[in-house]
Formats: sequence, C-alpha cells, structure tokens
Amino acid sequence: MASFAHTTTGNASTSTINGDSDASSSSVRFPAPPKDVLSILRTFLETQQRRVGLWNEYEEAMEGHLRAVKAEKDQATSGANGAPTRGPLTNGHIESTATSSTEHHSESHAHGSSHYDSTPLPLSDPALLARIISLVTSGLLDCAHETRTIALELGSPSSAAEGTAASPTPPSSNAAASAPFEPRPDLARTIGKIQDLENSVLRKIVRRDQLRRGWVAPPAAGEDATTDSAASQGKEEEEAEVKELDADIERLRKEDIAELMTEVRGEMADLQLGG
Repeated sequence: MASFAHTTTGNASTSTINGDSDASSSSVRFPAPPKDVLSILRTFLETQQRRVGLWNEYEEAMEGHLRAVKAEKDQATSGANGAPTRGPLTNGHIESTATSSTEHHSESHAHGSSHYDSTPLPLSDPALLARIISLVTSGLLDCAHETRTIALELGSPSSAAEGTAASPTPPSSNAAASAPFEPRPDLARTIGKIQDLENSVLRKIVRRDQLRRGWVAPPAAGEDATTDSAASQGKEEEEAEVKELDADIERLRKEDIAELMTEVRGEMADLQLGG
C-alpha cells in the first residue's frame, strides 16, 4: 500500500498520507445517520462535498510549495549575485482555507488556526506543507470513515437499532416511527464503490506528488546539480508516469466517481418525489 511521508529535521513535524484513506484506526466516533434513506444520502453528499474541498486545499498548497521550491532551486543554481531570497510568503488564503474546511473536525482533532505560527512561513518551507497535509489527512480520514459508516447503515439498518437496543423505549413512543427502514444493499454497494475509487485517487495522487517533489528537491551533499544522460532519461520516464497518473485521476473523478454520484443524486430525486 502506497504512503506519502514527509519528515523534516529539527522541530518540524512529520506528516503522513497513507495510500488508503479509510483506515480503521480513526479515533473519531460519529453519531448514527438519520433513520431514513434520503437523509442518509444527504449526509453522504455533504461528506463528499467536504472531501472535494479538502482536495482543493491540498492541491493549492502543493502547487504553491512546488513553485516556491523550484524558484529557490533555480536561483541557487543560477549563480546569481547577492543573498538568495526566500520563497513567497503565505498569502493568507491557503491558511484560511486549510482551516475553514476542517472546522468540522476541530473539536475531535484539536486542529485549526493554532497550528500556524504568527510569523508567516514561506511556501517553500516544508513545515508549512506538513501542517497543511496533516489537516487534510485528518479530514480525508473522517470523510472515509463517515462514508463506510453510511454504507453499512444502508446495507444493514438493523445494526444501528441493535446498538440502541439497551435503551428502553418509552410507552408513549411511536414504535412504527422508530422501526428501521428497508435495507438498501444496492445503495450501500454504490457508496462503497465510491469510497474504493476515492482510495484509488488518493494512491495515485500520493505517487504523483512523490515524483513531482523529487524533481525540485535540492541535490544531496556532494552531488552535482547537473544531470547526465541516464538521469535525464529517468526524468523523462517519471514525467511520462506523472502524465499517466494525472489522466487516471481525472478519469476516476470525472467519469467513474461522477457516474456513481449521478446514480446517488437520481435516487435522491426519486425519494423526494415519492415522499
């Protein structure tokens, strides 16, 4: 299973994105979804929208980091006179977006704006990227856990009822209203497939950005910054792989996942009309 690990020396933190986002080790406990199919699907739609927002934040942060690191590397190897300048400072947008979409998880994870120092860090600083990755990782894990919980509830609604069986039902309660709905294994399979595809997207993004970060990394101590023909050929192969990964990610998102999401929205429309 692929993994993306970023380790910095000194006081900088270490952040990891695993190649499978629905890790069973998530410490977050979510309440049972509402007991009707339409409400459950609405909850899933909100979860998916939050996942899209998290990926947008990650992509913005990664692109900014790569551009800043490349600019510093180019300057260092150009032989320019004078002291090298630092990379562009954070513009406030990345910090605010990385915090805003994770407010939903702030109580569970103790994340938020406190993760950022009062002094802006350059986008090239790996510590800043590590912090953003940490926030995004937590959000993606939560989304995956929620999605698996929703799929389980749709496929076996009685499981939630069993979980509350220890609580006595007041005589005045409407027994019919509290009865679990008819299982929908078809929807459970659809949502499970979406999560599987999202895991595939994650693994491909992890691999793609491992390669991209390697291109802008400074040469190791004692290593010549110039490249020979073998290294040049290796770079060409990696560039081809990145293009292939980008194409796969776009296909998974715009075709495979989009098709299943259309099915979910169609089912929601039918339920609304039937209600």
